[in-house]
Amino acid sequence: MVMMPDLIFHGVGVSQLVFTDGSFVNINKSQDLQIAATVTEQKVNGGDSLYSLLTFASEKTAKLTITDAVFKLEGIKAATGSTITSGAEVWVTSDKKAIATGTCTLNKTANLLLDTVVANVVETGVTLVKTSGTPAANEFKVSAAGVVTVDTSLNGKTVEFSYYYTDASGQAVHHLENDIPKVAEFRHTLISDQMDDGKRYKIDIRAYRCKANGAYTYDAKRGAAFAPKLEFEILDSGRADKRVVSYNVTEYVD
Repeated sequence: MVMMPDLIFHGVGVSQLVFTDGSFVNINKSQDLQIAATVTEQKVNGGDSLYSLLTFASEKTAKLTITDAVFKLEGIKAATGSTITSGAEVWVTSDKKAIATGTCTLNKTANLLLDTVVANVVETGVTLVKTSGTPAANEFKVSAAGVVTVDTSLNGKTVEFSYYYTDASGQAVHHLENDIPKVAEFRHTLISDQMDDGKRYKIDIRAYRCKANGAYTYDAKRGAAFAPKLEFEILDSGRADKRVVSYNVTEYVD
């Protein structure tokens, strides 16, 4: 067996999660990645000695932590077990309309989500109440086509609307109350610097079974880039060879 040289690695390489249904998530822009294996030991004491007579391993655990430099829906899928679907709900934060004849039309009329439309009078701060009938004072009605009707007492005023509409070209993850993370295989690779022998080497890591802890933090901060963290528990593989994590080193050839 040829012994591999001591290696120096820079960076975090690329990773992939492969789920049991064959789908996979690429993680190519990590900020950091850590695989940490720990052993819990029990001590056996006896007699007058203050030192243990023996220690034995009672539990082994391994955790995988990835901090990603980019936000993507696949990361939420990996962390929570939720499904990526076609179509997205888009929030219109502020749509201001000058009222002249008791009516106006919203900027986004196609696929309007009627139950999300809210309205305030800009000049007075009064919140308008949605109605399905003829609007009275401080009420408004909105049609599926985005046409808004208000009481004529608001003529000359400006009304600010906020609402959602759906965009078929987008994608979404809707985290459901019964979603649970899925078991996956973790794959990782990283290429070394050039070593004293003039060669570069490649490490390939496999964690055969892992499962996210279900946590996903959307952590937006002023003056800092958003960097979501994914955390996984590495599980018993169930393999006949009893492998849990494998670290493979080979000479790298372009």
